[in-house]
Amino acid sequence: MFSNREVDYSGGQGYALLLVDGHLSFAMMHSRAGNMIRVRSKQPVPVGEWTHVSVTYDGSSRAAGLGLFVNGIAAAGDVERDNLTRTILPAGTRASGPFDTYVGFAFGKRFRDYTLKDGALDELRVFNRRLTPLEVKYLHAGEAVLKEAPTDLQREIKEFLVASDEAVRGADAALAEARQTHNLLVSAQPQVMVMGDTPTPRPTYVLGKGLYSNHEQQVEPQGLTQVFPWDASLPRDRSGLARWLFDPKNPLTARVFVNRVWQMHFGKGLVETAEDFGAQGSIPSHPELLDWLATGFVQSGWDLKALHKLIVMTATYRQSSNATDELLQRDPQNRLLARGVRIRMPAEMVRDQALAASGLLIRQVGGPSTYPYQPDGIWSRWIDAVYPDVNTVPDDQHHRRSLYSTIKRSAPHPAMAVFDMPERNVTNARRRTSNTPLQALVLLNDPQYMEAYRSLAAQALEVERENPDARIVRVFRLATRRAPRADEMELLRSYYQTQRAEFAAHPDKARQLLSIGVSPVPADADQVELAALTNVTAAVMNTPDAYSIR
Repeated sequence: MFSNREVDYSGGQGYALLLVDGHLSFAMMHSRAGNMIRVRSKQPVPVGEWTHVSVTYDGSSRAAGLGLFVNGIAAAGDVERDNLTRTILPAGTRASGPFDTYVGFAFGKRFRDYTLKDGALDELRVFNRRLTPLEVKYLHAGEAVLKEAPTDLQREIKEFLVASDEAVRGADAALAEARQTHNLLVSAQPQVMVMGDTPTPRPTYVLGKGLYSNHEQQVEPQGLTQVFPWDASLPRDRSGLARWLFDPKNPLTARVFVNRVWQMHFGKGLVETAEDFGAQGSIPSHPELLDWLATGFVQSGWDLKALHKLIVMTATYRQSSNATDELLQRDPQNRLLARGVRIRMPAEMVRDQALAASGLLIRQVGGPSTYPYQPDGIWSRWIDAVYPDVNTVPDDQHHRRSLYSTIKRSAPHPAMAVFDMPERNVTNARRRTSNTPLQALVLLNDPQYMEAYRSLAAQALEVERENPDARIVRVFRLATRRAPRADEMELLRSYYQTQRAEFAAHPDKARQLLSIGVSPVPADADQVELAALTNVTAAVMNTPDAYSIR
């Protein structure tokens, strides 16, 4: 019927009076449906006749403070939501979503839903205080309210006189000011979403032939009886399910979690299909070890720190990742763990490793999300969703950990997506690792990486001013965490000489290369030397050793 909300698309801050299946429904919301109050009339609104509807509110942030009136009479209602803790006032600006535009006060409709089909609104009045029941009746019937029973009329007149008293009005104003101060303080605090139970659990049915409208027998929540019997003493809600999951008799929970921890340390789980322990999953490579770890994990009181310590202190974890030809032939996938693991860093760590080696990484913990380098046009398909220009973003935002990067759920950061970062709209138990030419192109062309290479090269030039070989060794050790072999050193020395000659002959190319990125170039640096060493750094950082965990 009418609404005033932050956004029409996703139902943000505001309030709305709607007709839902013929019943009045009034809601005041900060975020639907977790932080809001909503009441719904028990009786439907009469059809085919004019109806006078009034809504009152006392500012208490409680559903009990809402009043619904039909033709001047208080309407009995059901409380559907009663958890309002923050402001409901629309800010009047575009929200974070690409289609979320402030719509202001709207009549007769909401997003994709016209709620007054073949109906009309005749008059709307808004008051700056809560009306008493007598005032609501007067708005509907005028002086006809004086013909009511004397007892009811006397009571309502008393309520009106009390509400109109100057002392009461002063107290109400003071209370409203205190509530407003509290509201501003509470609403300014950041929030994260958490899952909660609905006041009245929604019934769940077996759907005949999968049709949502074909309800067959009703089912109750509980764990899988095929795993182990459900304890009838457990409540049939999320707390009961949690107890079922962590029951020591449950054979799955500890094994699945231990397998995830093993996968974290060794690249692959003892059950390779970490997302599937069923008939379609892989057979454990070491079933007795999996059982032993899971049993010990439960007996330790689910001590995660002890589990990590146990794994990393084993001889298996601490052995060298260097492989002989014989081991590669006998166990190319290292499923038997005869050698240490060597796995590529995940997408976020690839970027962080380049920044850390270069010295550009900002190690500050916490803070708002950032907008690091990203190609133009990635967000262009979304209306009003514009990625900030590189020159409008503070320099340090480009060098914060990937953890803080703003990533649109349906448009992942392309440089990270190339390195197998999964999309954010699905859960993921393990990441696949690929090796593609696109990954090399990102490492050799993305401004994020080229700036890092130049910064690392500048450090090497500053420390080793007279010894080109020492510069190469320093770059190599910072990039790969080891010293170069003789054959690697020979190749890099030759490449350095070639690049220095190239940039000496074409100084414009050197200036163009060094202009990439927002961090400044050292004023006293030899641009030819720096550009040549930057390309050498790019070659070193484009090797598996630079981004491998070994």
